[in-house]
Amino acid sequence: MNRRRIFILLLVMLPAWLHAAVTVPRELSVPLDIADARGEWRFMGGDDPAYRLREYDDSSWETVASMPHNWKDRRVRPHESSIFGWYRIHLSLGKVPPDRQLMLRLGPIDDADETYFNGILIGRTGAIDAAGRAPRRHAWDRVRLYPLPCGALRQGDNVLAVRVQSYFDDFAGMYYDGGRALLGYEIDLLHDFFAAENVSLLVFVVVIIAVGLYCLLLYARRPVSRENLFFGCSCLLFGVYFTLSSALKNFLPFDFMAMKRIEYICLFPVLCMFVDYLYAFFYNARNGPGRWQRYLLVFNNAVALVSMLVPIVFTDYMVWWWYFGHVVVAHWAFCFLQILWIIAENMARRNRDAFYLLAGVILAMVTLVNDVLSIYAVLPWGRFGHIGYFVFIIFLGVVLANRYVRTQREIERLNVGLERLVEERTGELMVVNDSLVERTRELSEAYGALRERNVVMEEELEIARLIMEKVLPRSSPEKRGYRCHMAHIPMDKVGGDFYHYCDKGDVIELMVADVSGHGLPGAFLSLITKMALEGVTAIATPSQMMSHLNDAVFRATVKSNYITSFLCVINARTNVMSYCNAGHLPALLYRPVEGDFIELQAKGNPLGLFGQLRVEEKSLRLRPGERLVLFTDGIIECRASGGEMYGTGRLKDFIVRTAGETPGAFADILVGDLRAFAGTKGFEDDLTLVVLDVL
Repeated sequence: MNRRRIFILLLVMLPAWLHAAVTVPRELSVPLDIADARGEWRFMGGDDPAYRLREYDDSSWETVASMPHNWKDRRVRPHESSIFGWYRIHLSLGKVPPDRQLMLRLGPIDDADETYFNGILIGRTGAIDAAGRAPRRHAWDRVRLYPLPCGALRQGDNVLAVRVQSYFDDFAGMYYDGGRALLGYEIDLLHDFFAAENVSLLVFVVVIIAVGLYCLLLYARRPVSRENLFFGCSCLLFGVYFTLSSALKNFLPFDFMAMKRIEYICLFPVLCMFVDYLYAFFYNARNGPGRWQRYLLVFNNAVALVSMLVPIVFTDYMVWWWYFGHVVVAHWAFCFLQILWIIAENMARRNRDAFYLLAGVILAMVTLVNDVLSIYAVLPWGRFGHIGYFVFIIFLGVVLANRYVRTQREIERLNVGLERLVEERTGELMVVNDSLVERTRELSEAYGALRERNVVMEEELEIARLIMEKVLPRSSPEKRGYRCHMAHIPMDKVGGDFYHYCDKGDVIELMVADVSGHGLPGAFLSLITKMALEGVTAIATPSQMMSHLNDAVFRATVKSNYITSFLCVINARTNVMSYCNAGHLPALLYRPVEGDFIELQAKGNPLGLFGQLRVEEKSLRLRPGERLVLFTDGIIECRASGGEMYGTGRLKDFIVRTAGETPGAFADILVGDLRAFAGTKGFEDDLTLVVLDVL
């Protein structure tokens, strides 16, 4: 019967449910009720097409004493090795019912079946394969619902024959769900199947999953309550397992084996998850578990994790079933003992919650044992695990309600003490508040004076900035055979960097310097150095000028201030440049003909550290087309947002790319490139640059 027909019948069933007069006729209500048909089923191993015929004589067949029946049971002989088996039962009806659609309902059959009524095929489930090759989609846990064709039912003797093929070594036959079989009107059987069985199970599943999601939501809001995490996960695992182990999965649009894999993944660790819940529920910092409890918990979780991997790693269902029967059931027994241990230990501590949980656990465990025995065909009735778990949730609700009441009482007790404490602290705070008011008034007066002082300091900094602007050259100098440009961007209103350019006829002096520190002290020391440099009117070598500057700086420095500088003197007639370096970054000389740089390295101590300065003086000849770049560390130490520095390498690449630009354009483009690199308009250090092109 296809799903479309089932859903159409579901819509038709709604008014039938409300109509109390629609019942199965008396002639059909008893004969096929398996509870009253014990001993009437007959069985024969093997396969013969004649077994389906109404007139076939089955008097020599084996009588099935009761359902469930498993012909693979080694205690049942001689059919335990048969691949096929046939079941037959004779039905005697006093009269033929009126012309209404009849349906036959059989419980789950292991594995595939073909069902005949009076020799007519009325339905098949699963794949029949004479070679015994396992099909992709099994049918061992599906309820059979077969409509009877018109005219199939006769007055008097009728024969129901079921051909069964087994694909497993240990189970075959009608053994699930008590082998329950019914014959009646289609509308009544579908009502019984959906409303009485699956709808009730669906309600339980929805409630269990809703409780699990609610507990996970509580854990998300308060992660310290780990018991909500474990109980929520166990509820979700139970809900998914009940859904996929029942007839509900037949209406889900997913692959059969994929749903079976998920079913076993949820089934194997579910009891261990409940042990984790009890562990987190009862034990805390004040009421800790014993050492062995911790070891057992780690062992349980390790076994549960390995068990979840079995259905994922192995694709053979029989491996899952073997692992369930030999490992998981034993692990469940071990978990059950640990559950009783935890509850008994807390009962000994007179924890009332343990008594309620014990009652709920016992009921849940009884239904769990019933489900396991039903799966093994030991018990004839169906599975009730979802009902047991639902009852356990009710007991858990009682436990949570008790905990809530105790918490509320504790809060009320604490509120009484808190009110008394608030009154005492309020009096103390009033005294402190009066003191704070007086202190606030004093701070307000001090803040006003500080603000006035800040205004004065801002004015003084502005004056210092104007002085530095007057001291530094404000325009690019012009010299025949050379083109020069200087740029200076202080980090604050005044900075510690400065530069020097002086044209003494046949000699050009260039210098950049960086004073340690910023603000007014750095600006003051820069001004002294600049004035001392301006005082050298005669032509002197770089080392002589450096020694003169060191004397002036050494006399003016306090608290170990110093200056790093690079100074060069260029003979305009010969293009010979002499230079020395006082602890500063080496200048860069770009020679486009060779496409290479010369880093003007020279040894020397910073100015102002020692009374006697030691510097090394070097010289080289400049060539037309070359570019000389003097700079301070604010350029190469400019940092991007990620902390990366601009570096000498990027500066060299920039010099090569902009070799055709004038010195002024070169300086402007470099400042823009630094701002783009840093991602901001301001800089963390002073920037000073002197660019000289030899024409």
